[in-house]
Amino acid sequence: MLSASRGTMRGALAIRFSYLLVATLSLLPLTSPSFATTNIIDADGFETGFSPGALEGQSGWLRSTLPLGAGNVLGSAVVQNTVVESGSQAVQVDRGALTDERWAMPVGGQGFPNNRYILIDWDMNVTATGASSGFGPFFGVDSYRAASGLVVLGTLGVDATTGDVLYQRSDNQSLDVTGTTVNFGEWNHFQMLLDFEQDQYSMFVNDTFVLTDGFVDGPASTFTDADIAAIAAGGDTVSRNATGTAYFDNFLVRDISPADFDIDGDVDADDLATLEAAYGLSDAGDTDGDGDTDGTDFLFLQRDFDGPAPLSAVASVPEPSSLAILLVAMTACTCLLR
Repeated sequence: MLSASRGTMRGALAIRFSYLLVATLSLLPLTSPSFATTNIIDADGFETGFSPGALEGQSGWLRSTLPLGAGNVLGSAVVQNTVVESGSQAVQVDRGALTDERWAMPVGGQGFPNNRYILIDWDMNVTATGASSGFGPFFGVDSYRAASGLVVLGTLGVDATTGDVLYQRSDNQSLDVTGTTVNFGEWNHFQMLLDFEQDQYSMFVNDTFVLTDGFVDGPASTFTDADIAAIAAGGDTVSRNATGTAYFDNFLVRDISPADFDIDGDVDADDLATLEAAYGLSDAGDTDGDGDTDGTDFLFLQRDFDGPAPLSAVASVPEPSSLAILLVAMTACTCLLR
């Protein structure tokens, strides 16, 4: 279900295995579900299943239009083959004056408690408006939980007049600057990571962390849609009438493993290194949302590890008094988690 506008929306690894860890191992079911990365929406770069022409109606994509005043002009989202980031096709989005529009492929409710993280990933190329006043239009992505009441999860995009990367605040539901800007006429990579344990979303631009804020409308338990948005970036007359163009490619929504700390689609040695550095010190390796990095988080990582189970890393620096326990734990890991 698509939403209406939000108005003016402006050292070393030192794992000390104890009897508690062994007990944790013994309680893990043999059929423990995998949290490995799976695709929820994969537009395949708007290649397979898409033909040049209007986006709505293709591969399940829908359109939502909200007029902002009399004399509003409809915009459009069109699959085209002239401006692309990769492959042969991408979507050109044009915003019409006094009209907020969104395009999405809604899915069934996903998210917590079955999945902690959902990652929305896309490439976007925004054309400068050249305007000397006003803001926007805003081009980017909104995310929602539209089951049993509408909840905005997060919003990330670009102001086509200023080049500012904007997000939607959780305290007043307005659009605000992140402090990051992008160049017009160039492809940039955007990611929005929804965390259903902490009820917050993190934003990345060109693989660099920007900031984290709470879900815009508060706690949520499901995910239903991520919308390509072309909307007003301000409430004044000039901003509401602003028109512009942006291009979207490689649109992807993924359910990612809690142990995929670098959100690159797999759980590998890089993620293990993150857990090692955070173990007992910070929540950087937290997979279960309890605010720390401990043996349980290692078990999550081992279960989803893309390759041989990283047991040798765990055994690298055991305490002498825990060596026998560690060997038992390693055996249990091998039996239960492969």
